[in-house]
Amino acid sequence: MNTKNANYLYQPSWQFNVINFLGFVIKFPKSKNQRILAIESSRIGKNITIEKLNSLLIETTISQQQSLALLKASPKLGRFCGNPYKLYNLIIQKRGKTFLSLHATHSIFDLIDRFFTLNQEIWKIGVFESTFDFLRNCGILPNGKSFFIDLGDFSSDYNSFCEVLKEKRWKYRLDYLSLESDERDYFDSLASTLFSLRNFKTLWESNLYYE
Repeated sequence: MNTKNANYLYQPSWQFNVINFLGFVIKFPKSKNQRILAIESSRIGKNITIEKLNSLLIETTISQQQSLALLKASPKLGRFCGNPYKLYNLIIQKRGKTFLSLHATHSIFDLIDRFFTLNQEIWKIGVFESTFDFLRNCGILPNGKSFFIDLGDFSSDYNSFCEVLKEKRWKYRLDYLSLESDERDYFDSLASTLFSLRNFKTLWESNLYYE
């Protein structure tokens, strides 16, 4: 991945305000006006219609509420997300570095490996993350463990994710498209097996009592 492609991926969060505090980040939901500004300042915001904007606001609100409910109901999921905990409307999460910020010092192939492993682990507890924005939404903690930084896009809707995998939607995401050709080839070689419906169905809820 070259620097130009990496820089292109940086954009403001649509869902949370984030404050760094020592070894943690403190997150709290953005107001409607803040979310509108974040969307309008993103790559898709230049020519966005009012209808599409309102649709995105609704979609991200539902996704955020659903994700936070899953995190509350499943302490096991928290282990893959920097052990977040909620205090009133604040979410406190261990602080790490995004894959995107590490691409210059880490092998992109290792980061891709970590992404596939991370996804398969949460499938085992009946949860998935379907944005595939792995460079921006995944990271590494100081102890070397991979984790999901973004907490707003988890779901447990098995049938909907089967459709996502059938359509190979990661191929349309900017994180995937920003990879160099050999990096995409490597990603595809792993996805052909690890992101197959067969593997997903094998792993799904196979370790609900994850230790």
